[in-house]
Amino acid sequence: MISAIILAAGLSSRMGKNKLLLPLGKQSVIEHVVEKVSKSQVDDIIVVLGNDAKDIEKILERFDVRTVINSDFLKGQSTSVKTGILEVDDCTDGALFIMGDQPLIKTEIINDIIHKFYECTCSIVVPTYNNQRGNPVLFGNNWFEELDQIQGDKGGRDILKNNLDQVCFMEISDDLFLKDIDDEAMYQHLKREFGKDDNE
Repeated sequence: MISAIILAAGLSSRMGKNKLLLPLGKQSVIEHVVEKVSKSQVDDIIVVLGNDAKDIEKILERFDVRTVINSDFLKGQSTSVKTGILEVDDCTDGALFIMGDQPLIKTEIINDIIHKFYECTCSIVVPTYNNQRGNPVLFGNNWFEELDQIQGDKGGRDILKNNLDQVCFMEISDDLFLKDIDDEAMYQHLKREFGKDDNE
């Protein structure tokens, strides 16, 4: 069993507005992400909310997901990671952490990460493109206790850095999964791309 934890609690401070609620084609950013994850082979989907939680919860009602509120989201990403970990099923083999602002994530990549996790002897799977690491990252359940100890505005990067012998790097054929919405320029670029899809 694999649980997906979608981190969707942030302030989007660089955007000046909640980027997860921005429209891309016929859906919002977060809807694109949740739809792709919903079509994958994950067994359970947990969406960690914080900023604008009620608005995001409302638009996700049509999906089969569980939402949980991170009341400490202002203290950084680590609090969302820990909030998500507390919600996973006891039978979960691993948790796949997915950013809520990656609307270009592919269902196939998610499935490939899950397959790699069960095939390899390592307990962490990290996708890469030209040696550049990206998300989502899958942590085996043996790392949950350490993930529950992280602090600040970061995820599990220190765990990766300190346990490279337990990390399986999986090369991806394109860099789309690396693209998230950090600023207005990237949003406008993605908006044009999704606009093309709607016109096809």
